[in-house]
Amino acid sequence: MKAMFPGSFHPPTLGHMDIIRRAAGMFEKLYVAILINQEKQYLISADARKAMFEKCLGDLDNVEVVTGTGLTVDLARQLGCDFLVRGVRDASDYAYELKLADINRTLSGVDTLFLPARPEISSVASSIVMDIARHGGDISPFVPTEIKDDILSAIK
Repeated sequence: MKAMFPGSFHPPTLGHMDIIRRAAGMFEKLYVAILINQEKQYLISADARKAMFEKCLGDLDNVEVVTGTGLTVDLARQLGCDFLVRGVRDASDYAYELKLADINRTLSGVDTLFLPARPEISSVASSIVMDIARHGGDISPFVPTEIKDDILSAIK
């Protein structure tokens, strides 16, 4: 079975890596889909985020990083995915993700698998990491060591 883990991943965090590694063990193929919302401004390009993931996930043969625009379920169908994978940090994440899962299932028949965040990284959010980085704070506790400098270079 194939699955897709979609998101903007701006930037990739330890939480994302944890969900990817756990999901990779459940599926024969896992696509990490960097989705680009044309209405958002990104400081880190989709290509740079893709390269960051590839740097961190090279040891996982069944994981492929792709980029896309448009509806998540359209890309999932194009890739032949049976499931979407979503990480949830808390009850508010779950409530939001549940609504999306219902809509995605209605539009495409693709189900969503929720993986809870590990407690030690449940507070990590890309938007918070970007705010810390923009203000010169230390992002080391929240991002993979291999890409910390890439993130900092990309936002300068």
